Amino acid sequence: IAIYLEGVKNGRKFFNALSKVSKIKPIIILKSGKSELGKSAVLTHTGSLAGDNKIYSAAFKQAKAIEVKSIEELLDLSKTLSWDKRCKNNVGIITNGGGFGVLATDFLEKENIKTLKPIDLMGDALARKYEQALEDLLKRKNIYCVYVLQGPQIMTEPEKTAKVIVKLKKKYQKPIIVSFIGGDFFKSAIHIIEKNKIPNFREIKRAVNVIKYLIYEK
Repeated sequence: IAIYLEGVKNGRKFFNALSKVSKIKPIIILKSGKSELGKSAVLTHTGSLAGDNKIYSAAFKQAKAIEVKSIEELLDLSKTLSWDKRCKNNVGIITNGGGFGVLATDFLEKENIKTLKPIDLMGDALARKYEQALEDLLKRKNIYCVYVLQGPQIMTEPEKTAKVIVKLKKKYQKPIIVSFIGGDFFKSAIHIIEKNKIPNFREIKRAVNVIKYLIYEK
């Protein structure tokens, strides 16, 4: 359930409902009206009081709802949670470009997300190397999510790699987040994974923003 929220008129009733429903399915909330002008606009727009944002945030947390910070996060996380479950905190990283792995690690650590040293398959990585590395991570009991990155290299096999990801996702049923980074070069590969309900994000920061909300303990 994705909610854009400006304010509520019956707070107790609303938060009781949040607490009840969040036990059944994830609830994602984007709360607006956080600035003084924004609060005034909410009152004019809906007749509701925007209220104290710290109180709202504390109530969302108590009700086990997920509060996001932007429309982009609301849509990205809604897509991901409609396809996958939340997980514990330890993420594996696979890449064919060292720079991608370093950036992903930096962003993840900034969000207090545990991760191993990225597995850098190098620029000549064929789909078979991705399959071996991905299966090795997914088999580990202490790895709860895997972030797979791929950029365009001479030896890159986007479609075959996508099919490998789909196969192993079905086998292990753990969250896999993908970043095929390279425009139309990866168009077909992205279609393959998203058709099979595995999300792709072309920007590393967007992928990490989703992962940080997927994790329910830090």
